[in-house]
Amino acid sequence: MFPAIIAAVAFIGGVTSNLVANYIQSRLEPYRRWVWAIFFFALIVTIIAAIREALSSSDSTQKSLQPAEESISEENQEKTTEKRRLRVFLCYASEDKNMVSDLYMRLELDRTEPWFDEKKLLPGQVWREEISRAVRNSDVVVVCLSKSAVTKEGYVQKEIKLALDIAEKKPKDTIFIVPVKLEECTIPKRLSHLHWVDLQENSSYGRRLSEAGLSRLAGSLGACATAVGAQSLDHKVMPRIVEHDFSLPSL
Repeated sequence: MFPAIIAAVAFIGGVTSNLVANYIQSRLEPYRRWVWAIFFFALIVTIIAAIREALSSSDSTQKSLQPAEESISEENQEKTTEKRRLRVFLCYASEDKNMVSDLYMRLELDRTEPWFDEKKLLPGQVWREEISRAVRNSDVVVVCLSKSAVTKEGYVQKEIKLALDIAEKKPKDTIFIVPVKLEECTIPKRLSHLHWVDLQENSSYGRRLSEAGLSRLAGSLGACATAVGAQSLDHKVMPRIVEHDFSLPSL
């Protein structure tokens, strides 16, 4: 009995749905074109809205990237316009290596580019050729004078001669060779026409570089930097350790 009732209900439901669908179709037939027109209009509006949304998001992305691109371009421009450091060649005798090493570190702190063979020469390089090339490529040569440098025969004398030969080709007022005294000694005759800087300072700690002399040297190198268009020096005076007399009083 129940299957028959279910079948009857299904039949009546199917017939009713068909009648309702036919009725709705007959009633909406005159408005079919309007329905389709409204559907296509809504579709077009939706597409336009989606396109506008995509364009606005891309514009915001470009605007967010623009400051980063501008900052990168400014950094690149600063790098390209940044001046090079002053190239300083250190000419010295091997006996004065320790003091010259200190001078090399101070010149690096002053924002120059010192050439010190102990730091610049690589294993396997032909040192004579590299030294000659470094002298020729330098903006200024600092000749470190001491008793050993003045009296010693060897390559230091050749470096001084090479620097003098290059200096002769420079304009008259160019500062190319700067003699500095590391200790009390006689200035060689071929350098006697140049004003020198006294870097010697004797203390209980032994020989060390004079801060006053380093300041004078920085002034001379600063003039060289201005003349060749290099970076200005950033010279700083280093604090000294105060020396105390710890000797016992006499009884």
